[in-house]
Amino acid sequence: MAMTLHNALQCNHSGGNKTRRVYPYMVPYSNCSVQCKPGHKQVEDGPHKCCFKCEKCPSNYYFNHTADLYSCLKCDQYEWSEAGSTSCQKRSVEFLHFSDVISILILLSTSSFMLLCLGVAVLFAMHYSTPVVRSAGGSMCFLMLGCLAASSISIFFYFGEPSALSCALQSWTFVCFYTVFLSCLTVRSFLIMCIFKMAVYLPRAHALWMKYNGQWLLVAGVSLLQLLLCGVWIANQATPEKDTKSFKDQLLIICIFRNMTAPFLCVILMCILSGLCFCFSYMGTDLPKNYNEAKAITFSMFLFCLSWAVFFTASLVSHSKYVQVIKALVELSCLYPIMFTYFIPKSFIIVFQPAKNTQEYFQNAIQSYTQTVSRM
Repeated sequence: MAMTLHNALQCNHSGGNKTRRVYPYMVPYSNCSVQCKPGHKQVEDGPHKCCFKCEKCPSNYYFNHTADLYSCLKCDQYEWSEAGSTSCQKRSVEFLHFSDVISILILLSTSSFMLLCLGVAVLFAMHYSTPVVRSAGGSMCFLMLGCLAASSISIFFYFGEPSALSCALQSWTFVCFYTVFLSCLTVRSFLIMCIFKMAVYLPRAHALWMKYNGQWLLVAGVSLLQLLLCGVWIANQATPEKDTKSFKDQLLIICIFRNMTAPFLCVILMCILSGLCFCFSYMGTDLPKNYNEAKAITFSMFLFCLSWAVFFTASLVSHSKYVQVIKALVELSCLYPIMFTYFIPKSFIIVFQPAKNTQEYFQNAIQSYTQTVSRM
C-alpha cells in the first residue's frame, strides 16, 4: 500500500504512454513532529507519543536527552544556566579580595588613621601637662585615641573570604570600642558643661561628681554594659552563608546573624550616647572657645547618624559584595571627622601656636567668659 501511494505521487500516466513526472514534495514522514532543538524538552501533543511539541527549558534548568526526553533537570544549588541550556555552569564565588583597588585604598586609609592616632597620642604624651591636653580630657584622651584605633581594626575583616571569626570581628569590634569612645566623649562634654554651669548652680552635686570620679564610673558602666551585649552577640555570632538568590551567576558569601536582639541593643546604646553627646555639646555652645567643641562634636555626630542611615538604606536596596565597601567607608566616616575636628586642631595649637597653650591664655578666656555671664 505504501509503495502504491509512493508511485502515485512520483508518477503520472498520460494516454497509453507511461510518463514519469517527479513532483517537488518530500515523501510522507511517519512521525508527526520534528526533533526538538538542544535545550528543549518534548511535551506530548495529542494521543500519540510520536506527536509532541517542543518547550525550552527555563533558566537554572538544563536538558539531557540521554536522561529524559520529557523533563528539564534542575541545576545544583551552586550552579546556574541560561534558558535552553544543555548543561550547568559553576557560580563564581564573590567576596571582597585584598587585591581589589577599592580594598587597597580603604586599607591604606585605615592604616593611615591608625598611624594618625598613634602620632596624636605621642604628641599628647609629650605635652601631657599643658592646658590644651588637659582641656581635651587629659588621661581620657589616650583611652579615646586607643578606642578609635581599635575601632578601625574591624575594617580589616571586611576583606578576604568571610569566615566565622571574621564575621564576628568585623561588626562587634567597631561597635564595642566606638561605644567606649562615645561614652568618653559624652562624659567629656558633660564635664565641661558641669565646670562652667553645674558648679555654679549645683555645687554639691558637682563636688560629689568630682570626688567619686563620676566620669570614670560612667565610662566604666557603659563599657561593661556594651561588653555584656557584645558577649551575647558573639555567642550568637554571624556565620558566613552562600547567597544563591541575589545573582544568577554569582555566589555571594555574606555574614548572616542568627539573632539580631544583641546587635540591635548595641546600636540603640550607641544612638543614646551620640544623642546625649550632641545635647551636652549644644548646651555648651556659649562656653569659652578653648573649651568649646560643640561644632566639632555636632558635626561628627551628624555624620555618624547620616553615614549609618546611608549604609542601612544601601544594604536594603543592594545585595552585592560592595555593600561591605559601603560599610567600611561608613566606619571611616565615623572615625576621620572626630579626628580632624577634635584632636587635630588641638595638635595644631601644640605644634604651631604654643602661645595659646599656656595657663595665662586659658585663664584670660575663662575670666572673659565669667565677666560676660555676670553681666547677663
